[in-house]
Amino acid sequence: LSSQMLSTHFAEELIELLVSHSYVASYGRPLDAVPGSSLGGFIRFLGLLAEFPFHLSPLVIPPHDHDEDDDPKPKDDNKKSALQLYKTAREAFDSKKKSCALLCCCEFDPTGHLFDVDSGRAPERPVLRRATQLARASLSLITEKIMSGTLDQEILSMVFRPSLEAFDMVITLQRDLIPALPQGVDAKYEACVKRIRHGPMGRNPRDALYLNGESAGSRKRLTSTAANGHSVYVGLHPVREYVEALRESHGDKLLFFVDLEGGDRIGCVWRPSARAARRLSVANTAFSKPVEADGTQSVELNVPEVIDDIKRLGLGFVIDVETK
Repeated sequence: LSSQMLSTHFAEELIELLVSHSYVASYGRPLDAVPGSSLGGFIRFLGLLAEFPFHLSPLVIPPHDHDEDDDPKPKDDNKKSALQLYKTAREAFDSKKKSCALLCCCEFDPTGHLFDVDSGRAPERPVLRRATQLARASLSLITEKIMSGTLDQEILSMVFRPSLEAFDMVITLQRDLIPALPQGVDAKYEACVKRIRHGPMGRNPRDALYLNGESAGSRKRLTSTAANGHSVYVGLHPVREYVEALRESHGDKLLFFVDLEGGDRIGCVWRPSARAARRLSVANTAFSKPVEADGTQSVELNVPEVIDDIKRLGLGFVIDVETK
């Protein structure tokens, strides 16, 4: 999900639940058909995203089967717990299905309120649709190569390389300012670390904020930064901070897609209603320009102004904004 620029739309806990479903739920398969390898688990996960009818049913993670040492419940109690969980999840889904694209329920969250659309920790419908399409394409490719006996590391890595063709706008970031750059799919670790070290954040000790503990002289460098009034930023992620700023300013107009694990581009897709003409009012004058529509005074989105603001928010970080 991260390499395909989707992980910011899925809470980390939700991703873990989706993966766990591939190991504990049958979903049309024998209960003992647990994946026996990482590739098998990955294929099962892709199958879940590609095949599960999220628009018709909640995704229910079965209750945990305790180990023998944990005083397991009788099978009848386990069955009752599972039936009650599904009933609660179904009632929650029926009340939210118009607004919720994905509802994931488990033993500790039977109504799925932790990952519904109101929480902002689950994908919207366009994002889930993209994830489903990507999963189907990836599953088809892997299955074809397995059947032909030609599956190798290079073929697998293709699944983790995102296509930028579907985006209406692509923001290119300065690679020297991305601490997670070495984590990219095709990144060469040593070259990336060297690039960061000799980039704007590593040219001298006062600016080497992302190199905490990198060398034997790190203690001296940290002392130097403190003496000069500079702080050492632990856990700072410029890409995440920038995307959050973009969503706060333009989340009502654009959907943003980014790979936080070493990606240097941000994909943008216009929301369908964003570029439509609307009646002039005080509430919708920002980033708008006047137009004539059906003989009435209306406004529509001022795209160049939005692009300029995107560049302004990323001043010093954004290299280019390419539109289609």
